[in-house]
Amino acid sequence: MGDKPVPDTDVELLVRSGIKLLGQGGLGVIKQALDTSQDPAQVVGQFMAQLIMKMGEEIVGQLQLDPRAFLAKGGFLEEMLDYLEQKLMLPPEFSEQVYAEVVEIVKAVVMQGDEQMAGAAPEQQVPQQPGLQGMGGM
Repeated sequence: MGDKPVPDTDVELLVRSGIKLLGQGGLGVIKQALDTSQDPAQVVGQFMAQLIMKMGEEIVGQLQLDPRAFLAKGGFLEEMLDYLEQKLMLPPEFSEQVYAEVVEIVKAVVMQGDEQMAGAAPEQQVPQQPGLQGMGGM
């Protein structure tokens, strides 16, 4: 297709920002989900989707980063899941479940946005997980 590859510097900036946010309370939310949730992959997936949306709103435009860096092969989501695997000693299968959850949430949000632009009423919103709102700005 001729698409340019996502710049490594964009991925690196996003990953560093994401790790910083995790250090501001997000890691605790993820640990709690792993300990208490009946479906931790879904909860972590929702959290990561919110993180992507928050970062997309706050820094992608400001720094003129390529938004494809979030879901690209070797991009933000893969790097963050690798980080969580190492930090929390999680199996790769868990990361695969979280990745699939995030992709489904992002697709739903994009489709919802397209419907709203076309004049349709919104059907659902991404559920908010505690902790992300209180992690501060970037």
